[in-house]
This record gives sequence, C-alpha cells and structure tokens, in this order.
Amino acid sequence: MKTKLLKCCVISFLFHIMFYGLIHAQSGSIDFTSAVEAITWAKANKVAAADIKHITITGNNDAADLLKLRTLNNNSGNGYFKSLESIELSAQTGNIPNACFYEHYHGAQWLKRFSASNLTGIGSWAFRFCTNLLEVDLPALTNIGAYAFYNCNFTTIHLPISLVSIDANPFLGCKNLTNIIVSEGNEYFTVENGILYNVDKTLLIAYPSGKTETTYNAPNTVASIGCNSFGICTNLSSMELLTVVNVNDWASEYCSGLKTIKFKTSEIVNLGSNVFSGVTTANIDLYLNEKGAEYKNNVNGNVWKDNTWKSINAEKYSSISEIEKIKVSVFPNPVKNILHIESNEEIKQISIYDMNAKIVLQTNNAGNNLDLNTLSSGLYVVRIATFSCIKTERVLKID
Repeated sequence: MKTKLLKCCVISFLFHIMFYGLIHAQSGSIDFTSAVEAITWAKANKVAAADIKHITITGNNDAADLLKLRTLNNNSGNGYFKSLESIELSAQTGNIPNACFYEHYHGAQWLKRFSASNLTGIGSWAFRFCTNLLEVDLPALTNIGAYAFYNCNFTTIHLPISLVSIDANPFLGCKNLTNIIVSEGNEYFTVENGILYNVDKTLLIAYPSGKTETTYNAPNTVASIGCNSFGICTNLSSMELLTVVNVNDWASEYCSGLKTIKFKTSEIVNLGSNVFSGVTTANIDLYLNEKGAEYKNNVNGNVWKDNTWKSINAEKYSSISEIEKIKVSVFPNPVKNILHIESNEEIKQISIYDMNAKIVLQTNNAGNNLDLNTLSSGLYVVRIATFSCIKTERVLKID
C-alpha cells in the first residue's frame, strides 16, 4: 500500500512539473533549477521545447552544470531548445567558468542575450565566438577574465560600479563595439571617448574594435598599453603615444591599417611579445623622439630590430634648448599642505605620483595650487605637462 502510494505521489509530482513547464512553454519562456533539469524536460517534451526562446535557471549551480548551458541549443538548429536565444541566471553567484559558452573552436552562436543579477565573475574566454550576443546584464560583476567576450556582437557594453578587475582586453574582436561605458562611481576604471582605461588613465585596457576614427592620440597620462588593447582595430591608421613606455603582449595584433606610429617619450620603450603580430610593419612609418635611446642606438640591438619598417624617423618634439626656456617652479619643498606651481608657459595638467608610480592626485585646473593635506608624509614625484614639454620634480610631503 505504501509503495503504491509513493508511486502515485511521484507520478503526480512529475505530472505537475511537466504541466507547469508546458504552461510556461506556451509563452516562449520557462524556468528550471539547473541545466540538467532543462535537458531532462526537453527530452520528454520535444515539441514544446522547440518553441522556447528564453530560459531562466533559478538554482545556484556548480561549474559542471554551468558548462551544460552551451548544450541547450546548438548552432545547426537541432538542439534541445531549437529556438533558444536568451538565458537568465537568477540566483547564480560566484563565477561562470572559463570557456562556459565555448568549446572546440565554436561558441554559442544562438545566444543573443545573457543576464545574471548576482554573478560576480566571468571566466576567461567565457563567451568566445558567441557572435550573435548583443546584450549582457551583469550588475554585480567584480571581475572579468581575459578575452571573455571575444568576437561578440555588442555595439555598447556597460560595466557596473562593482567592477574591480579586468584581465587582458575582454572585448577583443568585438567588431561592432564602438562604446564602453563605466558606471559613475566606479573606483577602478574610467572611459574617455568610449575607450577603457584604469582610473588613473595610466593604462589603456581596451580600444573598441568598431570605432571608425583613424587616429588615436593617447592622453599624456598613459604610460602602458595593455595586452591586446588595440587587437583587430583595423580602422586605425595612426597612433601618437606621448608618454607610453610599456607596450604589452599582442597590443596591436592585426591592426592591419596602421601607417604611422609615434612614440614621443625620451625613455626606452619596452615591447612585449608579438606586439605587431599580423601587422605589416614594412608599411609603417615609425617615429621616435630624437633624444630616445632607441634612436641613439640606430635601432640595432634593441626592441625595434625584429621588425622591418617603412621608415624610422627621429622627430624633434621639443629640443633641449626649447625646454630650457620653459621655467617651472614648485614650492615650498618640503611642503606641509599647499603646493604652489608656477610656469612661464601655460600648464596643461599636473599629476602627483607616489613611489609606486601610482597617481595620487591630478588636476587640469589652471589655478596650479594643490592641496596635499590628504596625502601621507613621504616622497612624491610631481609631473607638470605644458603644451610643449613635460617636467618632473621630486617633492617631500611632511606633516
């Protein structure tokens, strides 16, 4: 009797689940606790499953289950859910795993929209080759892995206030991406003209591949170009890099339209691996500051020797005699609170760096009086940029 009753309860429960699923399926949307449950239901309800366009996963599942999400449909239109194009993870926390929607050189091309209100991390290559992915809604995101959205189809991407870390350019190859937006109040990243930087603008993280501008002039704060920052930016023909001294791996990979690159620093420029992979440097005019070590070495035996260039030029950005005519005074030194800066040429920007090369204060204010009360005592570097040169001074802050 008990066995018969148990069987009846199980049958009743399964019937309820199937009936509930079928009712929701009529609207093109359905909820499941996991990807495994979704697959089980689809196998038993093939006709209803074929019309589902949106699935909400209500459970907080492990990596093994999350990796099954990519199997809910396939790119030939004969998966479990043949019409599926949108997934929501309503309760998922933590990270989705590396290559979550990518396997064996194929991404989930059927996926158009993805949302997860509690998700905090996106693994490397997670949405690689999801070439029709148009929208993501990830308001709690704190970290994005390398190349996470490689070759997706965004035109604009919004990064939340919670975001703390970004690995190598997560938007590499997003050929339609023209604008990156960072939520106001984010303490780690900023955007200028749709281009993503760290908050101090000392590091360029991602230049959107879909931008139509042919020229990029780096802000005079940028010292480093991140891994693959310019990757597959085929519209760019000219780069002017005022203060860049570090160019990381694959930085301008497949920037096939490049014709001119100007490094204006007088310091040695450190190049990573494969910076110009897929680029015909023989078509590029390279300009180096005449005071730069690269030019003094006649390009032989240094970082430029592995590439053949159309031309290598010593460009006179500011001669020593011209720089000597510009008088800059920084006082008092040591300083307790207010630092005064005077110049006989208009000052464009003032930046103060700590001994770890991190910007701790910056202003474009022409007043040229800086309140240092918020800084701890210690040694700082003050960088004064005029419209024709950059000067630096060391300043001791005391209590």
